[in-house]
Amino acid sequence: MAIRKRRPHAREIDECLALAATWLGDAYLTGERAWPAKSGQAHPSVWGGTTDALRALIALADHHRPRPPYLPDIDVADVAEWLRARQEPSGAFASIGTPYAGAESTALVLIALCEQTRKHPDDAVRRALAFLESCIDDGGGVATTPRDRTEPRVLPTALTLWAFAVWDHDEATRKRLINHLFSCQDGTTWGWGVNSRARPNAATTAQVIIALRGARYPEAKYTHAIDFLLGQQLPDGSWINNLEEWVASPSNSVNYCFNDGTAWALTALTGVDGRRARAACASAARHILDTQTKQGEGGGADAGSWLYDAYSTNRYVWLTAQNIIALHTWAGGLPSVSLDTAANARFKAVRWLLKNAQNVVLFGLLLYVLSPDLAPLLTPVLSKVHIGWSSVRDNLISTGLWTAGAGCALWLWRALRGDRRS
Repeated sequence: MAIRKRRPHAREIDECLALAATWLGDAYLTGERAWPAKSGQAHPSVWGGTTDALRALIALADHHRPRPPYLPDIDVADVAEWLRARQEPSGAFASIGTPYAGAESTALVLIALCEQTRKHPDDAVRRALAFLESCIDDGGGVATTPRDRTEPRVLPTALTLWAFAVWDHDEATRKRLINHLFSCQDGTTWGWGVNSRARPNAATTAQVIIALRGARYPEAKYTHAIDFLLGQQLPDGSWINNLEEWVASPSNSVNYCFNDGTAWALTALTGVDGRRARAACASAARHILDTQTKQGEGGGADAGSWLYDAYSTNRYVWLTAQNIIALHTWAGGLPSVSLDTAANARFKAVRWLLKNAQNVVLFGLLLYVLSPDLAPLLTPVLSKVHIGWSSVRDNLISTGLWTAGAGCALWLWRALRGDRRS
């Protein structure tokens, strides 16, 4: 259960996105027309760097009309062409950090290219889709490479489903992928782990929810998974991160994937109906805003980025990009009044009542005591509009009693919270 915090203000979100976009611009390798996986690296990366950053810039450009002034002067078409140039003859996309081209990076590139072009698939897209098909086993599970089909995992399956959906590719295969994902779902918690045998975690569950939504699968079919995800939120509004490890051919080396629980969960829960989900999203957005490195904090070049956890010193491009996408997705789906006015109105009203609990009690008692004495003053006026004094008196008395009771309750709440300031 997330603790109640002040809901994010539109100005805060814009300032956060501006600072993050500036950091992404500084991390950009101009000569390469791409990004590394983390700041300070000299070599660009498809997975964890360029693909995520491209999606973040596309999201910001789509969310703001006209183009926001803080967006870095980077041509997303040039970045997309750099990605296309990384495609191998197999149709897959390789990346720094892995000695092979795999389903994960290929699927995410396809998603980014669709967001960038929104056109019909060209030859490069069709070859990438064909590579993903070669990674699918008979049961609908997806492995990192065609050689690993005996070890399908949830992440490549979810990303492949998402990529197939955005390119409207092979509906029958999409159904097989969905069936496999549900066969991997934990029957007790209704969450997903990294494979069918693993313990469910928030990040993987969020990734599956996003893929199912991208495939336009009915939300009613995975409400239990949403409940699981909501139940995993920590009191500070965050979700636990997940480190996934696996071995893939042909290198047989151990691979790692860091998954930020909060960014994935906020993206997954955005748009979910219900007060609980909306409160969870607002708390998650607040956590992302509060944990961003601000101007003057850390190293001067770190402002606008995030740390993966309390033990990390790296400034990952993918993490900043995913937080941008999560905040953009959440804030973009809300009317501005809900952020600027209504978002903080209830907070301010409750805070005022807490601070003025004594006055609320006194006002209620005053209404109760004075209501009989108001008859001579109000009866002539009320008779002109055909309202009886007795009904008004009864309403005044009941209102006074209710107000006094509410004031006492607020006073007691303050005492229990240790806040006795007037």
